[in-house]
Amino acid sequence: MVALGLLLLLASGLLTAALVVQSTDAVHVAALGQSVTGMTVGGLFLAGVITGAVAILGVMLLVSGAGRRRSRRTGLKRQVRDVRGEKETLAEENARLHRDLEAARSESGVYPADDTVAHDGETTRHGLFHR
Repeated sequence: MVALGLLLLLASGLLTAALVVQSTDAVHVAALGQSVTGMTVGGLFLAGVITGAVAILGVMLLVSGAGRRRSRRTGLKRQVRDVRGEKETLAEENARLHRDLEAARSESGVYPADDTVAHDGETTRHGLFHR
């Protein structure tokens, strides 16, 4: 397929070169308010080829820029989705750890619900500031 493409490109280049060299008739050209006299038909054709090549280059740049932007936007969306998923996973893990901690506290009695404990008839206050 590549070889066929190269052959076609080479054939079109040779045809263009032959057309430019053999077309020596002078023409008068006017475009956008500018006029050129003494230009040959081959030169006019060559100017058209160059203009077409510049147009194709511009279209290729537009398409590649749009593709790059689309891929970058897709990557950013994927990153946001991953961060949100990680955030939700961490929130669920945090909630599970809180439940486990509360269950462990209630089972072990390390942190009693009431701040006062009675020993031998007297009430003693427990806590961080009442030791």
